[in-house]
Amino acid sequence: MKFDAINTVETDTLLLTNDQDGSPKYYAIFLTDATLSIEEESGDWQSSLSNEQWKGIDTYQARYGVRSVSLSSYPSAALGMKVSPVPGLNDNVYLHPVSGGPLHMEPMPLARENIYIVPAQVDLGDDQTFNVTTAMVFTNTADPPANDPDHIAAALIISVSGAERMHFFLSTSYGVPHGETLANSMVAWSTEYVEPADKGPNTTLFIALGVVGGLILLVALGYCCMRCCRRWSEGIADTSIKAYDNESWEAANRH
Repeated sequence: MKFDAINTVETDTLLLTNDQDGSPKYYAIFLTDATLSIEEESGDWQSSLSNEQWKGIDTYQARYGVRSVSLSSYPSAALGMKVSPVPGLNDNVYLHPVSGGPLHMEPMPLARENIYIVPAQVDLGDDQTFNVTTAMVFTNTADPPANDPDHIAAALIISVSGAERMHFFLSTSYGVPHGETLANSMVAWSTEYVEPADKGPNTTLFIALGVVGGLILLVALGYCCMRCCRRWSEGIADTSIKAYDNESWEAANRH
């Protein structure tokens, strides 16, 4: 499966359609975080894309049915979320797919080393402009979580004007294995409505890098996407967790 890695710090141009016929160039969009923010010299954090560029991505997603995934989002009102006050996630942390939800995974333990999570809760208030579906939750037990309206969200699917986005509330630290751990579910969800014939070697993913710290994560994700796609065809789902520092990651994935 082909992919393009686009560093938004280095380019202001996002070419989402093919020059020849204007057809959609990408079937899925993966972002390091929901805003692709960079720290300026003043110390302020600003999105590396303009409002017009974000609107262009939204329009592209809605028009062509392209889904996007953000690995490191913050639970803000813009996402219909708030930070959860629920404690107790400092020791054993598990990811659980919500029963009947769109992600087909077994409960998965997360190693705490180098991982930072932001407990989140759905909080739409009076805003009815978008729909929110909880896809995964954090718990501190391997047992399936109870149907608790105050559960802590690990991943959400948000529909806004026809554009569907999946948000994970996980860190983008070096060595964090989110890409390798979650790629089989994220890519399966993001390409769910892509025709099977298009999931072959000509399929292209758009991977945007907003911060330098996201580079290793997204390279790992891109490489894992190719491996996981091959495993799907063999009926194998790899949900193992591997923690790497930069040097060991490069050694493990050199090809």
